[in-house]
Amino acid sequence: MLAAVTPPVQGVQLSVMQFMENPDAATLRQYGRGAAAFLALGPHPLLASNRDPTMYEYGTRPATEKEVHVCIHSGGHMVGPARYMDTVAALQPDMYVTLCDEITADSRPKRIATSARRTAAWLGTCLELAVQHSQPQPQQQQDAGAEGTAAGEAKAAAAREAAAAAGPLSGSLALAALTGGALPAERARAAKAVGDRPGIAGYAICGLGTGEDPAQRPALIAASMEGLGLAPEAAAGRVVFASGVVGGPDELLEAVAAGVDLMDCAYVAQVTTGGYALTFPLRPPPGWQPGDAPGAGGAGAGADVARGSDDTKMNLWATAYRLDKGPLLPGCGCFACARHSRAYVHHLLNAHEMLAEVLLEAHNTSHMNAFCQAVREAIAEGRFEQYRAWFRSLRSAPLVDMAPGAAGAKRRASGPAGADGEAEVEAEAGAGAAPVDLAAGAGAEEEAGSFGRRQAGRAKWVRV
Repeated sequence: MLAAVTPPVQGVQLSVMQFMENPDAATLRQYGRGAAAFLALGPHPLLASNRDPTMYEYGTRPATEKEVHVCIHSGGHMVGPARYMDTVAALQPDMYVTLCDEITADSRPKRIATSARRTAAWLGTCLELAVQHSQPQPQQQQDAGAEGTAAGEAKAAAAREAAAAAGPLSGSLALAALTGGALPAERARAAKAVGDRPGIAGYAICGLGTGEDPAQRPALIAASMEGLGLAPEAAAGRVVFASGVVGGPDELLEAVAAGVDLMDCAYVAQVTTGGYALTFPLRPPPGWQPGDAPGAGGAGAGADVARGSDDTKMNLWATAYRLDKGPLLPGCGCFACARHSRAYVHHLLNAHEMLAEVLLEAHNTSHMNAFCQAVREAIAEGRFEQYRAWFRSLRSAPLVDMAPGAAGAKRRASGPAGADGEAEVEAEAGAGAAPVDLAAGAGAEEEAGSFGRRQAGRAKWVRV
């Protein structure tokens, strides 16, 4: 999958919590080469975060002063700083997030304050354990030489050389977890407790995407950033990672504007599971300026609600694609678009074949990756705000233009005259009209408390 993504993948994220069991830290230590080699991830930089962006491991049981409860594929586990850092060391990541007492956005202020206090205390413990895991590990030599064969001796020699140089976390960068729920004041207070602490290379803004208003997230990120109180030159040298922030390309742009460098994304998994292929435009028309129309490739381009699509994605479940031999997105160079058609993916979805989600994920990951590449180019060229304004203009335009006169269309519901002398009823059906109760005020009577019973007399409900 990683090899099929275009442009090339910049890094890979893993959840530390998903390695508490099957496989666990002992299995990874016995393997000895870290998660990148264990999972055949190639040379990509590895970030070990405290949660999986496609699920939420927390909340099934309360945390304590020493441990946090997580629910993963193998069941529930109580995880403290020692067990957490032991697993991080076994993963051997390039960057890792320290243990966080995760809470949801609707938590009470007292619980939020407790979360911030615990997270700050666990940060100190995690950094102390990281120093220990950065030292040479004698146990690696014993494990590697246990076989007693020529291959075992060679492996032991390699392990001794590596152990003499450094431990598994030598060179790994720590990202301090920042919490604070959905309260900007608590976010600022939690960040102030961390500040410019030695031993950390950046910060992880945790607890987002747990029920807060998406429009509120930039303010929450800004509160955490301002609470750190860093000088501009110090802030420029620190990495900022946000977990749970991205629900789509719009939110990604807002997070970047707020100062986030890295973020996880469940959006691709969500649209793939729904059978959608991403189609939103990646770059503005040449010469586009703020105030101009979105232009070619903008909102409404190719959008056809009758075919199950809009200006951001298309629904491959729609029967209109059953004979469509075109690629998922014309011009896309991903593996799925280069080799397969919309009709084939539609068939796979209806046959409930796993290959359908594999192909959709290959396309959607490539498309989102190309979008991130376009954002990086805009930042490097000093036109990020222009790019952001263009993309926001797409969202402000209508998805589908109404046909002339459609808003004034009339629909007639007629029938034999009832006891009250009515013969027919006309209703104006405007765009987005709600169901209309044409019986209201027409003299129809119903007994009190007779919910669900048929009304006396002729029914006059018409839905338009």
